[in-house]
Amino acid sequence: MKAVAASEPKLPTRLRFGESGWASGRGRFTQAGYYFPEFRPQSWALYEEWDSDAAGGLGSYNSGRVGLTYFARGQFERTRI
Repeated sequence: MKAVAASEPKLPTRLRFGESGWASGRGRFTQAGYYFPEFRPQSWALYEEWDSDAAGGLGSYNSGRVGLTYFARGQFERTRI
């Protein structure tokens, strides 16, 4: 009987999105928050951009989000909205 070595499946190094091709471009984000220790909430804001290399900038986006995180017991129990 001949031994056969198991091989790991090869994963792509870039993501493929449908028939449009490989996703490539440049992205950046920034996030800031402030924790209020006396009340235990943390307000936060995030902004991100993606500039696609696709023709006409297809797939590019800008996104902004704001929210509130409440820490009931430190990092162990928290709720984010």
